[in-house]
Amino acid sequence: MTIYTSYFANKKMPEDMIKVRISLGNPRWKTPYQISGTIKLLMPHRESLQLDIQSAVSDYKRKLSQIDVETVKKEISEFGENVILLCFENVTKDNSWCHRRIFAEWYEQKTGEVVQELPCG
Repeated sequence: MTIYTSYFANKKMPEDMIKVRISLGNPRWKTPYQISGTIKLLMPHRESLQLDIQSAVSDYKRKLSQIDVETVKKEISEFGENVILLCFENVTKDNSWCHRRIFAEWYEQKTGEVVQELPCG
């Protein structure tokens, strides 16, 4: 299984990969691709949206520390072999961050498997 991360508005979204939402909300526009499902386990807490970046990161890391990586692998694998975990932020912009990249670091630490951010367009 290969996992990637990206943002909903990425114009370079590969057609042959399965798109899965890990954001609290859905895009308010029609995406040119189908979103195949949601993994609630990887969504941040709603309250963390009101926090400063450092506190939000700490909150999300705390959430991940309470999750078993095998449970996450199972949920992701139920979608297929090549999965893109999606949220809203374009992390290539200055001062941008997103919980999906914190997840990617956590996942790599737990499994040794790298979760790459797809190139943006």
